[in-house]
Amino acid sequence: MGTRRVLEVCLVLAELLLFAFPGALGQNTSDLDRIASALGENDFPRALELVRPALAAAPANAQLWAMQGVAYVGVGQKKEGLASFLKSLNFAPNYLPALEGAIQIEYEAGSKRAIPLLERMLRLRPTDSVSRGMLAVLEYQQGDCAAAAPQFEKAGTLFASQPTALHA
Repeated sequence: MGTRRVLEVCLVLAELLLFAFPGALGQNTSDLDRIASALGENDFPRALELVRPALAAAPANAQLWAMQGVAYVGVGQKKEGLASFLKSLNFAPNYLPALEGAIQIEYEAGSKRAIPLLERMLRLRPTDSVSRGMLAVLEYQQGDCAAAAPQFEKAGTLFASQPTALHA
């Protein structure tokens, strides 16, 4: 279930990257169309094959790094996907698709490294109850109940139908 959820999130990110911002990458549109097509068809090996030369031509392009992250997650290489999302964030620290991809991978792993990413997300989107809930769960898992309690409270009704979370 964890890998499937990460893949679902990454596919949504791919759609956002590829269809909401056509031509925004400063790359040849036909290259972008091929990458978009490969990701849209879940042909992640092909997407990786196509994104590599695009990154060679534009190594500081945060969007391309995020696209590579989506493709890596698609082939089951979460570690490489995370590295790509983090590289994207090096170039654009508030780039939401990369931030969401990195958060999802770190959260699924139960890693405390997701905490500063979630805090960054909440600075960008303070009313995001899902990010707030994820932060609450991770802080609770780290034994920081003092930090988790207000996050659970601010998450609102997000946990109302989650008995385990309510118990925590």
